[in-house]
Parts: sequence; C-alpha cells; structure tokens
Amino acid sequence: MNTKNSRLYTKVYRGGVLLAGILLAFSVLSGCKDASDSEGGTAGSGGSGNSSQYTKVAYSDLAGYLASASSTEVNYIEITGTIPAADLIGTNTSGVYTPSTLGTALKASGKKIALKLPSSVAAGTSMANCFAECDKIVSVENIPAGVTDMTSCFVGCTGLTGAPTIPSGVTTMHSCFDSCTSLTTAPAVPESVTTLGFCFAGCTELKNAPVVPAAVNTMFSCFNGCSKLTSVTLKCNYVPGSFNLAFKDCSALGAGSITVPQGQLGSYQGGAIAMSINQDRFKKAD
Repeated sequence: MNTKNSRLYTKVYRGGVLLAGILLAFSVLSGCKDASDSEGGTAGSGGSGNSSQYTKVAYSDLAGYLASASSTEVNYIEITGTIPAADLIGTNTSGVYTPSTLGTALKASGKKIALKLPSSVAAGTSMANCFAECDKIVSVENIPAGVTDMTSCFVGCTGLTGAPTIPSGVTTMHSCFDSCTSLTTAPAVPESVTTLGFCFAGCTELKNAPVVPAAVNTMFSCFNGCSKLTSVTLKCNYVPGSFNLAFKDCSALGAGSITVPQGQLGSYQGGAIAMSINQDRFKKAD
C-alpha cells in the first residue's frame, strides 16, 4: 500500500472508530433514560396506597366518573368538593341495610374502589351504615375528624383489605367491620370508644386485633368467628352480660393469649363460659 493510500485508510479507520464510539455512547445514554422513565412510572399507573395515584373527582361528578371507571382494576378515587353530612348516613331496618347516598353510588357501580374522602365533608357526627354491604370497596382514607358514630359503617364490606384510621372522637363502633371477611389487621381503636359489640364479628381472616381501650363497656360478640386471631389485649374491666360471646369460635386463641388488666383476671375467668372461651386463655397484664 503506497503512502497516500495508507494515510487515507488511517483517516477512514479512525473516523469509523470515532463514529462507533459516539453511537455506543448515545445508545447507553438512551438506555439509561428509558430505564429511569420505566422505574418512575406515572401517576395513576398502578400500585397501591400511593396518594399520587388517586384520581381527583368532584363529588358532583362521581356517578359519571364511575360509569367509565375500570371494571377489572382497582380505581383510586379522591373525592373533591363538599359531601353533605346526610350523604354519609345509611339505614338498617331489621337487618336490611341501605348504604348512604355516597355508598349507594359506589355499590351500584360494581367497580373495585380505593376511596379517599375530602377534608371538606360537611360537619356531622355519624357515618352509621355509610358503606354497608359495599363489597367492592378495598380501602377508605380520611374519615372526617368530627365523626363519633361508626355503627355498621363497613358491615358486609367483604372486599375491604385496608382498614381506615379511626378518628379520636369516635365513641361507637358497634358492628363497624362486621363480616369484613378480607380484613387481616384491625385499625387502632381510639381511647374514646365505649361500644365494640359485633365490631369484628365474622372477620374470618383477622389475625391482629387492636388493643381494646379502658373505656369499653360493651363487647358482645366483638370477635365472634375470628378463627385466625392469635392474641388480644384488653384494658377494660369485665362487664357481666355485656361481653357475652365475645370470643366465640376464636379457635386460634391459645392459653394465656388474652391479656386483661391487673385485678381483673378473676372476673374474666369467671365470665369465660359466657364469652365462649376457656378460662386458661386469660392472663393478667405485667
């Protein structure tokens, strides 16, 4: 090869190497960008529990939105605007439940829903029967702070897997989570609560019970049918006649699995038959 051709070959070779290097670097940078975009995702693209994934829907537009919502995936909905207090109260007529106006709209849609309530719920003290038998609701966030009565609020919500935070002023949780067969962990029960009758009855998947506050004076059938429950801590005194059937069919509760307050061991053991549990299940708090 003569000198002229040799120089030409060298330039072409070096140019090819340089071009290949540029293309390789571009490919690497593009690949990194794609991977980052894939990991970041977009709001509403999936997942659970991330508030950025909730779609904001005005309360007045809820019915229309639900009509076009996914029939297969969980729909994460954050309601905006003001919900009238009356729209959060349902009814119970001789065991026939009718959910609230809000609950009726959710139930009628037949869609799986993770719900986040607005902070602008009109002042009110009751959410009794609010989501009664809304079996497609999987979770609810932001229960209004002013609520005191949650009687049968989630009764029959068989799809509920995430229990909401209970506001500190609630006093009544009678049948609140009755028959929530997908619930595995109970929410913390505020110190203000006095009534827990039937609260977790029929929660067949419940494995973790809340600490029962000292103010509780009614616990009739509270954990009836909670066959996977392994331990319970009670801070309340035993009230004869008001705690009947509290632990009926709680077959996973072993010896010493129910902790009771100092000075109350004899009372609880004396009421064991009424509560449908063996005496040896009780132990006193340290």
